[in-house]
Amino acid sequence: MIITELPLNDDARQRLIKFSNESFLTAARRAGCVRKVKNKWNADEYVDGFIKSSELPVEVDYIESLIEATIFHQVLHILEERQA
Repeated sequence: MIITELPLNDDARQRLIKFSNESFLTAARRAGCVRKVKNKWNADEYVDGFIKSSELPVEVDYIESLIEATIFHQVLHILEERQA
């Protein structure tokens, strides 16, 4: 599936939200902090702000790989916000 415009169509958006949630929970489990970060995570906002129009067109698979590569930093960011 190729994303050619923003906002995302429903199929691409739902796919990326599901993928982001799964990736986030995996990263939080690895960090041992699911309970600390789960209620602060908002996959909808994350996905809606992840892709910039300058990056289009782009494959959904590629976006998933970027999410997977960067999601742990989101876990750390939420942990830092919680401690502040």
